Amino acid sequence: MRALLFVMFIFCSCYLSATTYYLDASGGNNGNDGLSSETPWKDLFKIREVNSPGDVFLLKRGEVWTVSKLYLTTSGTSAQPIRFGAYYDGNPGDPMPIITNIDDVANASDPILWTETSPNIWTLSTPEPPGRLFIDGNEFLRADSLHKVGDTDLEGATGYWFYEDNPTNVLHLYAPSNPALLYSIIKGSLEYYATLIDRADYLEFENIDFRGGSGASFGVIGGQHIEVSNCILGHSSGSGALAIEYHNGGSRRTCSDISFIDNLFDSNFTFMHGVGSERGCGDGVRFRNGASNCVIRDNVFKNWAHNAIELLGDDPAAAGVNNNLIHHNTISAPDIPYAHPLGADGVYGKCQYNEFYYNSATDCRTACQINGNNNWVHHNTIRAMRQSPAKNDATAYGFVLAIYGSDLVCEDNRYDHNLIYDTDEAGFLLRNYGYAQHVAGNSLRNNVVINSGKAPYGNGYQEGTSLIIYDNNSNGVSGNTFQNNAFYSDQMGAEAVYLQYASSNYNAEDFNNLNGQQGHTISSNLDSDPLLMNVSNGAYLPTNSSPLINAAIDVGLPFDLAGNDRVYGAAPDIGPLETSVLIPLPVTWGAMSVQLTAEKEALIRWEIVASTNLRSFVVERSTNARNWEAVEELPAEHEARFYHFLDGEISTSSYYRIRQLDWGGAFSFSEVQYLNYPLASEYSLRRLGPNHWQVQNADIHDWSLVKLLIYNAAGKLIQSLNEMQDINTNNQWASGVYWIQIINNGNRSTLPLSVE
Repeated sequence: MRALLFVMFIFCSCYLSATTYYLDASGGNNGNDGLSSETPWKDLFKIREVNSPGDVFLLKRGEVWTVSKLYLTTSGTSAQPIRFGAYYDGNPGDPMPIITNIDDVANASDPILWTETSPNIWTLSTPEPPGRLFIDGNEFLRADSLHKVGDTDLEGATGYWFYEDNPTNVLHLYAPSNPALLYSIIKGSLEYYATLIDRADYLEFENIDFRGGSGASFGVIGGQHIEVSNCILGHSSGSGALAIEYHNGGSRRTCSDISFIDNLFDSNFTFMHGVGSERGCGDGVRFRNGASNCVIRDNVFKNWAHNAIELLGDDPAAAGVNNNLIHHNTISAPDIPYAHPLGADGVYGKCQYNEFYYNSATDCRTACQINGNNNWVHHNTIRAMRQSPAKNDATAYGFVLAIYGSDLVCEDNRYDHNLIYDTDEAGFLLRNYGYAQHVAGNSLRNNVVINSGKAPYGNGYQEGTSLIIYDNNSNGVSGNTFQNNAFYSDQMGAEAVYLQYASSNYNAEDFNNLNGQQGHTISSNLDSDPLLMNVSNGAYLPTNSSPLINAAIDVGLPFDLAGNDRVYGAAPDIGPLETSVLIPLPVTWGAMSVQLTAEKEALIRWEIVASTNLRSFVVERSTNARNWEAVEELPAEHEARFYHFLDGEISTSSYYRIRQLDWGGAFSFSEVQYLNYPLASEYSLRRLGPNHWQVQNADIHDWSLVKLLIYNAAGKLIQSLNEMQDINTNNQWASGVYWIQIINNGNRSTLPLSVE
């Protein structure tokens, strides 16, 4: 019994020893005990003096820690991790505490130390590269190279500075007069990392804004069991976060079990410049040479100039970047000219068994490049890829499978159920780039590519191309699998596949007939209209008559993009979403429209492109796009293609759809169209800011009885708001159309909300 009590005492003592400490950058004092918000410490170095398993360190909201980085070498335990978070003192609305090493560039304030080496080009010896340069509160763009300092490129952007590394350590700056006299403040990153974890384990971070760092705002070297959630990373930084193994002589320690969850990675770099791919920031998150069993999920990435997320295992002696899960991330780069959404590469065995899934990328200008070996890429959506002015080359593919170095590989990877839409270059490119290794053994299955190849660089191939195989078997592309993909373009005369080495275009049927050539397996690819609900607005579900239904090959995935069963019916559906349709219906819908006539009636028009066994159409109306009533049933006319109907019983918000019935009792629906009929006392939507809207109604003075339900284009409820009329997306909603249902005293109205 005494032994048991002793063990319990020791166990409890471990937990009782944990302490919560408080820090306040402006109101704290290092002589305080740090044990309360009334007696906080001031500087971050105090953390290293006391941290032990179970300790909690809280930074005051609204405060900024500069110059001294957060440097951690002490570990927690699995039972008692060391935690870092935030507290507020009086104002819950204060922003997250900021840790940054952006500070004055050494020697920059002394005019004697600046030298004008050529007209308007000034040089300064300073020991550290600034990373990114900020002058009087504004960021100045780095030149692509030293000899281009002061030049304005074709995008109208001027490269103001360049830093020569060792042995010179010289900053070159374009200015009309001595910078120390012309400007008040010249700032840059003082160190490579703003926050660094050095071989420390079991640490947790939440509600902190990590900024600065010429390399990264948050670095992990040889750390394990690290979790970062609900933080902001990367403002004014080279990269948002970097994880790499510790390596010193023969000693190595890999990173593992690192999680980035529900964070915002925003570079705050917004230059649309010309040639020069990385003239400010790099990767949002980079795992390099020794980062395995990690998770990157549910994050938002914005404006990263290399990769939003990159896995790189290019050191044969390192542990590799293996078995990582990258999923449910939202990626965009609308304000910069060069950005890969996803990247993975490595020598054989050093970038393998990683899984990229359920990620969404829009408005980027360079392709996803996921290579290495035995990686799985599925259920990702890639949209609106545009050519990059920063590269004199084709960039705006969906995915590029390629060899980018003499020891790198692209083998045995799987690309399944992805959707690529609206890209300037083809959806997929396979190319060896002249290296010895082959792009080989990869599988492209059940993908949907729609309207890609819209503006091929240099008119290098036919517009509307979905897939390019650049090299043949002898030149480095061999033995890959292309099965059950859907390639479609509304470009007249477009053919799905271009074999560059043969200078030949092929439709899907002819491409399937090439099965066996160059060692490839090619079968069951389609090039007919996939008939998705509304792909331009993010509605990727196949309509009931889509050729994608039950047309995929089962690749062993249990769920689709929405979390529904992946196999419903005889086989899976091609693409990211699975319908609940057992048998595709024999009708192909054309265009549908609804407009208000001068007589205040709704004129509904619809088109049938092709049909068999068609009996009738039922016009259906709704005020909320969920509860429908039949308005009229019209018989199908033999060989008729165009139909119309006038509805005189419209309300403030009316939705229409057409139900098609066949003689066997089966039916399918058209797309849904919305008619806004302006009546007195109607609701309206006012935009207050980039991510801020307000629902308005002149007759409502008390919004405490009003409820807002917000649905995405797929009909999924994403937000419920009570007693308020403001909607804030926090820049975390994907682009597309959303529907706001307004419930007031039992009455329901609906408004569309378009998010760019």
